[in-house]
Amino acid sequence: MSSTYPADRANDHAKDFLEKNAPAILFIELAVLLHDIGKLTKGFLRYRQEWQGKKGMPDPHADKFLENHETFKELIPKEFKNITLGKYSTLFHETDFSIQKAVDEHVNQESNGDVMKVLKAADGNDSAIDRNNPLYSAEQKTGQIFRSNVFGNECGTPDRIVDMDWQDVHREKLYKDLAPLLSDYLGKDHFTAKQRRDILKSVRSAFIHGLSDTCRPQNDTTLWDHSYAVASIAKVLTVHNLFCAKENIIDDFRKVKYCIWGIGWDGLKFLSYGQKIGDITARKGIIKGIKNRIREIVEHQYPVGNTIYEDDNGIYFIVPANFTFVEEGGGDKQGNQYGDLPGILQKEIAEVVWEESDCEIQPRFACQSNCTQLTDIVKVIGSINKKIQFRFSSDTRFLEKLKGAVESKNGDEEVCSICRLRPADREKSQGEKKICGICDRRRREEAKKNRDEVGIKQTIFIDEIVDQYQRAALIVARFDLDRWLDGTMLH
Repeated sequence: MSSTYPADRANDHAKDFLEKNAPAILFIELAVLLHDIGKLTKGFLRYRQEWQGKKGMPDPHADKFLENHETFKELIPKEFKNITLGKYSTLFHETDFSIQKAVDEHVNQESNGDVMKVLKAADGNDSAIDRNNPLYSAEQKTGQIFRSNVFGNECGTPDRIVDMDWQDVHREKLYKDLAPLLSDYLGKDHFTAKQRRDILKSVRSAFIHGLSDTCRPQNDTTLWDHSYAVASIAKVLTVHNLFCAKENIIDDFRKVKYCIWGIGWDGLKFLSYGQKIGDITARKGIIKGIKNRIREIVEHQYPVGNTIYEDDNGIYFIVPANFTFVEEGGGDKQGNQYGDLPGILQKEIAEVVWEESDCEIQPRFACQSNCTQLTDIVKVIGSINKKIQFRFSSDTRFLEKLKGAVESKNGDEEVCSICRLRPADREKSQGEKKICGICDRRRREEAKKNRDEVGIKQTIFIDEIVDQYQRAALIVARFDLDRWLDGTMLH
């Protein structure tokens, strides 16, 4: 990079600096996401079967794939070559970095631009973690190529077999899908969140059919899993390098580090307050909407990271190393190069959660700094779980919002039996079932959506599933995933 962010001005300009460089960050993310498109080929799979017995056999994905091996040259979107990083930023030396360069040169040892080094560092870091075995040990040399899972299962269902002939079909379709999407996405100076989502969806729908590597045990990693991980790490390193001092730049896979940031709540308790199936499905929809809006803030609006895990109780991101977040109730500005940026993100996320949940959910934040492996996520989840034991904290901003949301009009209303916060609406309550206007609206909207949706496969009407005695049961299962997420069960 030709310059780095001036740390002494961080508190005043971090947000503006990030927003100005957001298009460059998102462009790098896209190019890195597509860097291994050459693995979605029949030629790559055949090479993996034969390379150990044929010395000097070129790996098509690493041998300038688009230039030397692509059979659909006429379908390659022109943006692969014509759009370069220089359009979006002059802070990088490698202004000629493009999608085509990422694809054709990411294995080339002589290609050492500042952005290419970040790509290689991210690629090397994720590949080393995925592979975890000597390269020559367990190649699939003959017969069919199998896709495994974390249990080592390679049989039983057709999806375990990687069809060589269909690799090229999926790649051809991807080019056709990307052509209009890239024209819209890269044709402007500002990328929209929807455009980014559409591109990720198209790439995933193709890459999910490929393999990152055919060697066992890495054949449990799809091409999508690897490409998304590399793009996410590269995105985080790019943000880190934009803000850090020159001597702290990370461009070597052995130096890769990052933070894992979690935003959580007690989702199961929130769901359990529902008294009818419509209440529960509406609340599940609220959690989904919260996560989507948080994802848009962290991944696109302020593109500092990407999602690495989510469930009903929260969502977790990989973000730059030393991206220190504010403790609940603390101030905005931090003693690092990112200034008030972490505090700004927390404030906006909190406002989103309060708005979406009508102040029924208060988000809790936790961060694990300077991680070198994603299994550290269990520490973040553990910290979140401790904080959500109490429904609300003493955050004064939230308490002011909550007070306004639950304030009684007359002072003598009963409390809603669903949310257990707001005063019940006498007109909408029936018998002993007290319900507030907001919970009633959610229930009615969910019922209407269930009636109106075409081809819906589920029902919210209990009378359709009760037995002859008009009885129904709600079964809830909860799994402890800690030993899976920390890697214990994978070894």
